[in-house]
Amino acid sequence: GDSWRLVHRALADGAVRVTRDELLAALEAAVEERVAEGLPFEDLGESLAEALESRVADLRGLLSERTYAEPPDVVDRELFPPCMTNLIEKAADDTKLSSAESFALMAFLVGIGMTPDEVVAFCADTSLDAEGIRYQTKFLTDDRGTQYPPPTCETLANYGICHNEDDHMQVAIGPLSYYEKRVAAADKVTDWRAERRPDETTGA
Repeated sequence: GDSWRLVHRALADGAVRVTRDELLAALEAAVEERVAEGLPFEDLGESLAEALESRVADLRGLLSERTYAEPPDVVDRELFPPCMTNLIEKAADDTKLSSAESFALMAFLVGIGMTPDEVVAFCADTSLDAEGIRYQTKFLTDDRGTQYPPPTCETLANYGICHNEDDHMQVAIGPLSYYEKRVAAADKVTDWRAERRPDETTGA
């Protein structure tokens, strides 16, 4: 953004003053760019693995609960579980999601049968990056076409993502099963994907 342009920054003796939050944002962007260039990193020994161990452990914990599931094959945002609706609204407000939040949302959208292209279109007006969406959603879909469901409500609660609105943990243990139950009980279901398709009768 404009605030990062050098002409708008305080400059002294060749150094640009930044706040701690700005420094962290710049470092995060640099890491994302470096990782996007490809792995593995060479000539770094075990120091990088040790530094990333705590974050890797978090991701392993999220992935350890995965089971194969058949998607409900319908995308009705009105029936989404509260935690997923909250994440979508947060991203729509241009707020950057944490790694755990992004993972949970992508796993849910893939779990209900959305393709990477559909997820990109669905999240087009949010803070989520299209390239990052494609990377995550392709990873979450294995070569047999089955999907990894999102973590359970209990795990999401530990990450501050699920707040057990309306005591829904009594209804289902995870967002995907909660959504499946809502779809099954709904009198009317509106599929977001159908709304995006051209009208075949008019060619519009």
